[in-house]
Parts: sequence; C-alpha cells; structure tokens
Amino acid sequence: MTNQPKVKIIEPIGGSIGTIRPRKAKTTIGIILENPEFEIPYKNVLPNNRIAGAHTGKFEYRWQYAKEDDAYLLYVAYTEGVGFAIKFQRNKAGQILEKLQELNTKSPMFGIILRFKEHHSPDLYDDSLTLVGLEFDKDPEAGWPA
Repeated sequence: MTNQPKVKIIEPIGGSIGTIRPRKAKTTIGIILENPEFEIPYKNVLPNNRIAGAHTGKFEYRWQYAKEDDAYLLYVAYTEGVGFAIKFQRNKAGQILEKLQELNTKSPMFGIILRFKEHHSPDLYDDSLTLVGLEFDKDPEAGWPA
C-alpha cells in the first residue's frame, strides 16, 4: 500500500458506531460509514472478498496520522488491486474513533461496514464492504483519540 496522491481518499458523510451481533459470529464493536463513493471499490472487489477478516489476507490495511489535516487515514488494499483510504478528520468522522476507544474495552478488534447507498435490507452486510478484525493504531503525535 502507498499514500501516493493517486490513492482515492473517501471522507464519510454519515456513520455510526455500536454493538454488532452478526449471525454465527461473536458480538463486536462495529462502525458503519456511508458515502456514495464506496460504490466504486464495492463494484471492483470480488464478491467473495466483500466481507473479509484482516487475518484472511484478502486485504491489507494500515493507519496513518495526517498532521496537516488533523485526521487519521485508514489505507485499505484488496488483493485484486482495489485500494482507497478512509479519512477520519478529528471533528468529523474522527469522533467515531473517539467513541471506539470508549466502547472497545474488551478487545482491540472491531469491524467497519462501508455503505454506498441507503440500507433497507434485513441483512447487515448487503450492498456493503465489510472489514472485520481491524485494530486501531493510535499515533502518539496526534494527541487523540483519548
């Protein structure tokens, strides 16, 4: 993965955080992020990789703090060559990272569901990319989240 300017940076326009109780899986902390721009990676990721755990090797990820924007960037790269970054600006989506530190006391792992359209399905994962088993890497320079 690289942070070259050609990497698409997507800033969520909506989102939430809370407990997710997926079928046949352990209850976990989950983040749902929304932006129509998530449709491009969704359509380019193989259907079998749209729900993937970090341990599976279907994608790689890393966190980077962008001091000039006071934001964290989550870089994601799928094995099929699809890559993008999600921007968590401190006073916007960064508030979700603050809440994550508050809620995630039992395990450092959490999941992120990326949606590109309004969700109406009873299946939590329909029309979305889901990244499971992520861990947040706080940058000491950032001073946040607490």
